[in-house]
Amino acid sequence: MRDRMKSLITLLLASLFMATSAAHGVQVQDLIRLKGAEANKLVGMGIIVGLKGTGDGGKFAPSVRSLASAIQNLVDPTVIAAELKDTKNVALVAISVSLPASGVREGDKVDVHVSAIAAKSLEGGRLFLVPLIGPMKNSPVFAFAEGAVVIEDKNVPTVGLIRSGAQLTR
Repeated sequence: MRDRMKSLITLLLASLFMATSAAHGVQVQDLIRLKGAEANKLVGMGIIVGLKGTGDGGKFAPSVRSLASAIQNLVDPTVIAAELKDTKNVALVAISVSLPASGVREGDKVDVHVSAIAAKSLEGGRLFLVPLIGPMKNSPVFAFAEGAVVIEDKNVPTVGLIRSGAQLTR
């Protein structure tokens, strides 16, 4: 009788444990973190074009040099920065992307955050195609970003978002 009672209690406790475990399922990722399974950042510098006279253009030499370099590579190898001194529809921007800890795969698209370096506003602008790298020196290119800038806070027109603006390449 005693053995039977022990078996019944053991069975009851096992059933109770299994029901509790199913209701409060624990995943391995809740207990440990695998190496490489953390959030990551990608960064870059680029040019926003198409601004309504609110860019940093001619008065900001790094912006004009960046625009001249893009034109030299894509359209006219003879253009020089001095020729672009009156440009007001271009802005140099810092770019950042946050990659989730849950991970991304090649081809996935993520949001891009852009911040003006010297422009008055990025409203109406579009980021010209730019490579994004890891934050460490000599990092490879992990994504390319481009797209229309959305100003989320009208009180801060120098910061914007490009929804799904970066596509992962590795």
